[in-house]
Amino acid sequence: MIEYKGVDTEKLAYGLYTSSMMYYIGLGKRLPDYLMRNRLVERLGISNDDYEDFVNGDEYARHLEKEQLEKLVEEQKTKEAALLFT
Repeated sequence: MIEYKGVDTEKLAYGLYTSSMMYYIGLGKRLPDYLMRNRLVERLGISNDDYEDFVNGDEYARHLEKEQLEKLVEEQKTKEAALLFT
């Protein structure tokens, strides 16, 4: 079992990744996407401000869609929000 900052991979990956996927991430053979990386480093107690964030085009597009969805939900525009998923 691999540990990161005293946290074993099963606890670190719980609900996010399998332990085997965490093994490959630890070896650098797989990379988590931006959102998952943020969740993992947060669980390790590392501030997101300690490194630069670079996202690929797909991740940025998902981020913009999420922001748009959140805005529509806040404005209680449920029909418009539902259309984002059709």
